[in-house]
Amino acid sequence: MTMVFIENVLGSGQVITVLEEFKGRVTERELKPGDNARIAVSRFKSVVVKEYLAAPSAFELDFGAPARLIA
Repeated sequence: MTMVFIENVLGSGQVITVLEEFKGRVTERELKPGDNARIAVSRFKSVVVKEYLAAPSAFELDFGAPARLIA
């Protein structure tokens, strides 16, 4: 069995969605900046990784720090 390590670095500002498909079932998990996951992979299991911008936090909105919005 093979293990895959996926890490979303702390300062990335991106949220990563990991989709695991096994026997017709799909499991989805989100990795916020600073999170990581270890996923067991076999020839019967597929893994898809998608990345998108994170919504600004309340801290960024309240204190005037630069914020990126998803349109």
